[in-house]
Amino acid sequence: MSDQEKNHLLLQLKKLEEMGYTDQLKFEDNKIVDLDQSTSYTASQVVSMHEYRFEGMSNPDDLSILFALAFEDGRKGTLSAVYGPQGDADLFAFMNEIHV
Repeated sequence: MSDQEKNHLLLQLKKLEEMGYTDQLKFEDNKIVDLDQSTSYTASQVVSMHEYRFEGMSNPDDLSILFALAFEDGRKGTLSAVYGPQGDADLFAFMNEIHV
């Protein structure tokens, strides 16, 4: 990921944090996990609110995606991942199951 792409991603993360998307998330064992709270969510508990895709300036194959997610318990957070051929197929299958 180029420095310019990182800056765009960080800028978007900051905007989302200002909108209340403060939880940092990861995908693990077919669930979304809140890193601070150790809370996990299944696909039926997640709503995708926003999605942002970033493409590398110097390498178009350098692709990343940022999800802004909301949960049935009122929490909101962000999850970033690689997408395209190098992306996590299980994550994208999970994301296809959630509410939009």
